[in-house]
Amino acid sequence: GQSKTLKQRLTEAKDGDVIDLGKENFYIEENDSYTIDKAITIKNGDTKHGTFTVESTGTKLLNLKNIQSIIADEEIQEGNLNIENCFEIDSIYVNGGGANSIHISSTTVSNLYVKKENVRVVLEASVETEEGSGEEGQSVTATVKNVQIKTDCKLDSTDEKATFKNVQISYDVEKLILSGSANVEKILAESD
Repeated sequence: GQSKTLKQRLTEAKDGDVIDLGKENFYIEENDSYTIDKAITIKNGDTKHGTFTVESTGTKLLNLKNIQSIIADEEIQEGNLNIENCFEIDSIYVNGGGANSIHISSTTVSNLYVKKENVRVVLEASVETEEGSGEEGQSVTATVKNVQIKTDCKLDSTDEKATFKNVQISYDVEKLILSGSANVEKILAESD
């Protein structure tokens, strides 16, 4: 049976813990909110449109689906967050992080909001795992459909196929750095 909720498990977690939703049988409430305040990994499952507020550097979200939003909180400070092989992420809010911070690979994101100054958001090539992973040997390329830049930052990519589709820059942004092999389909700069 389902012995505990994901919230209870997160409260008990210690730095370095791996919470495997596919192996541990948690009760996950539809549209629930979770706070991650330790460097842990959550992997393999349906979050049922959950919202994750990440307050600790070193957090990893792997092989998850149906994520409503991920908030990289100010508490991360200059730390990092890894999001890999996740599907159906509606929104990522970057309120914390530094020069080597938000790593997104093999994941499609509908909306990315960058509010932390000098943060680096990087789309990475998928990490090869065990043989036979992925659909018929195809790897998913990281894609961000809509990006809203509210402050100076860097968009980067280590994957030539990864794409930031529509990038909207607020009028008070002075510097947006595109580096690596960052593909941007369209940039729209607001006027004041």
